[in-house]
Amino acid sequence: PLGTLQQQTNAEKVQLLAGDYVFILTDGMFESELYEEQESFLQQQLIRHANHDWSLATILYEVMESFKNRYNVTDDVTFIATKIEHVQHQWTTVKYYVK
Repeated sequence: PLGTLQQQTNAEKVQLLAGDYVFILTDGMFESELYEEQESFLQQQLIRHANHDWSLATILYEVMESFKNRYNVTDDVTFIATKIEHVQHQWTTVKYYVK
């Protein structure tokens, strides 16, 4: 959980694989009375659009457009996406020097 109270969220540990996406967004997307419906719709849209060979910017744009066409988004929204390209199964330390 990022920026949430522990009792308000379900957390689980998952192993990310190459090709997986990670999406992080603020609560500005959801209205409290429609939260479950909106969350379900957003998940469906993310899965649908992530299955295309599109850039992350295009995926986010298409997801936001489909969401805004169905729901009224009145709050500010921050939506971050990343795609896992390579998985290193061990931590790697990189030394660098600044002159």
